[in-house]
Amino acid sequence: MMNLFNAAEMEGLGGLEDFLSRMIEPVNPDPKFVDALKLKLSNAPMVIMDTTNRHLPWLVAATGLATGVLLFYLLKKKKNLGD
Repeated sequence: MMNLFNAAEMEGLGGLEDFLSRMIEPVNPDPKFVDALKLKLSNAPMVIMDTTNRHLPWLVAATGLATGVLLFYLLKKKKNLGD
């Protein structure tokens, strides 16, 4: 095995190809699988987007505004108690 590796190192990429072809057996895929894959790749499926909740951005904005007003009120109240 080391002799094969040394030969591949000497000959560059061509030697590497020879080394790999000796070490790895080629695989013949199932023709049905290949045909199904060709069909899937050649015919792009239709993409359907999920509809989003249109009220969610308004809910987030209203929650943020309410939180900001509450914090402002609490900080102002704390400042008045300290005086």
